[in-house]
Amino acid sequence: MKTRQQTADRLRREKERLAAATLDRHFSLHPELKRRYRERETALYLQDTAYHLQYLAEAVEHDEPELFLQYIDWARVLLANLGVPDADLAVNLQCLAAVLDGELPVADRGAVATILGRALAHMSEPAPEPPSFLAAEEPLGITAARFIGFLLAGDRLAASRLILDAVTTGTPVADIYEHVFAKSQYEIGRLWQTHKISVAQEHFCTAATQLVMSQCFPYIAAGEKNGRTLVATCVAGELHEIGMRMVADFFEMRGWDTMFLGANMPMAGVLKAIADRQPDLLAISVTMTFHIPDAARLIGRVRAGAGAEKTKILVGGRPFNMAGNLWKKVGADAWAADARQAADYGERLLGA
Repeated sequence: MKTRQQTADRLRREKERLAAATLDRHFSLHPELKRRYRERETALYLQDTAYHLQYLAEAVEHDEPELFLQYIDWARVLLANLGVPDADLAVNLQCLAAVLDGELPVADRGAVATILGRALAHMSEPAPEPPSFLAAEEPLGITAARFIGFLLAGDRLAASRLILDAVTTGTPVADIYEHVFAKSQYEIGRLWQTHKISVAQEHFCTAATQLVMSQCFPYIAAGEKNGRTLVATCVAGELHEIGMRMVADFFEMRGWDTMFLGANMPMAGVLKAIADRQPDLLAISVTMTFHIPDAARLIGRVRAGAGAEKTKILVGGRPFNMAGNLWKKVGADAWAADARQAADYGERLLGA
């Protein structure tokens, strides 16, 4: 374990230099690429390779190859829709493997080589085509399709009216969250990944969804309180907050007193909130795999604090969905795949 952590730390620490060495090797093997790549393409190559190294570091440290393999599957789709063929990515990974084989001590090479070898073997298969997350036959599928249609048209007012009309005519808010908001966010991510919408559209849709969620809050907070408290947060550096906001709102629907701290929350702020509120449950969200160490450090600090035995810890987010045992490795008490499951598991942890 110590060797894995040292290797991962080195990959993180030296990612820019290792990315540059990978580019140099790629250019030396394929001079025509150097003629094709101008300043912008070169900068993007270095950025993408640094991302590869960050994801590789987490897969190595936690002995969870799926963290890297599923990331490569995602990257293949993204890059293909940006005009970067699979062949270029495969050579990039081959060059990265060669650079690391020459750079890392012999004792550190095995885990890295195994993961990169599996990724390259996987690339011999056709790239996965991510399916739509929307289907008319699914619960509230037509509502979800209309909602995302309004968002893509830039019509926040129509999107808001659609949801509030549904809520006031009897559709449970929990169902709106699960089948409309969550599915729409997944679909927006898919459309961005496949280059069908811009990053500006993606950000607009997320911000508009958060606005509509806030309009639903009076219908969420109307029930009696059950005496349980939750602090919900995203780790420092994590900018994807909508999933954890949904989690906090699901607990609120069940009568919990919740404090949602939002995105990019510094550790000191989380620890202060825990000291002040003495919550029954701390929920931590990680969307980007390279923020796993921040979650692990936060959990370690919470466990070391006064009254730590009172607070149970629940984690969630894409990395934990990809690697089923990762939640144990960062020291959490449980992991949930979505907001409804988070509320279920939170209650189970406390015997509620």
